[in-house]
Amino acid sequence: MALLLSRMQVQTLDFFSEVAANNGLPVRLYVMVRDSNFNLAAHLDDHYRPLIDNEFLTVRSVKRQIDGALGSHGAWLLEPYEDLTDTSGLVLETIADIEETARLAVAAGYQVNTHAIGTRANREVLDLYEQVWSSAEVTGQAPRWRIEHAQHIHADDIPRFAQLGVIASIQGVHAASDGPWIAVGWVKNEPSKLPIAGVIYSTVAPW
Repeated sequence: MALLLSRMQVQTLDFFSEVAANNGLPVRLYVMVRDSNFNLAAHLDDHYRPLIDNEFLTVRSVKRQIDGALGSHGAWLLEPYEDLTDTSGLVLETIADIEETARLAVAAGYQVNTHAIGTRANREVLDLYEQVWSSAEVTGQAPRWRIEHAQHIHADDIPRFAQLGVIASIQGVHAASDGPWIAVGWVKNEPSKLPIAGVIYSTVAPW
């Protein structure tokens, strides 16, 4: 078993790397790096630690977040919210910034895991991943990049997960926590179609 840490900055990672080098970690850590592109460009290569043998520290992925949560009207939707028609959600980190992270990651051999809950957020991340892979001349099956939560997906985008090789990293608890908002028509959701469409999915995702 390993402890997943999804928001670790480079400075903190320096500390854990030193502890791991001295065999001081009491539990295995799987780290997703989350920092500025400036710091990622300077340090990703230095901190790459794939899972080898009995290592207690694994560092081979980065975390980004494109939108917020559905209940607070923060999930980025393709259409405005029915009860708050002047907004379709929030963009917490710009597409350009996440795209730069993705380009740095693919060059350094890192996996990218992007938080996306709303229909627009999921589409934008799929588009972004596809563009970066095309530019780098790689296919999605090798990097195994993920969309964290992948909670509300337009029907047109469901088969794209399988076509591109993007992993849908979902949390089943959201079916209960956000169920009331779906019932009142805030967003149309068809999660049952993911496995039918041949999408690779994980049922454990970081917050």
